[in-house]
Amino acid sequence: MRIKPIDAAEAPPEVRELYRRAEELLGSVPAPQTVMAQVPPLLMAANQLGAAISGSKVVAPRLKTLASLRAAQMAGCPF
Repeated sequence: MRIKPIDAAEAPPEVRELYRRAEELLGSVPAPQTVMAQVPPLLMAANQLGAAISGSKVVAPRLKTLASLRAAQMAGCPF
């Protein structure tokens, strides 16, 4: 069984705003966000966690970028 993704037309207003920002930043809305939109509080919490991690000053920004790139490569992301 697969969870149905929520597109922007079906999404509640607070989710639409996150979709808009994702499209602005990434060019499209990542699939995990469209699935998490089934439970908007979950999507909002995941978004806040990502913002907290990216805004943290504990690890140097270059090292965070390098770690993100390596994790994406290991997961098979195409970029």
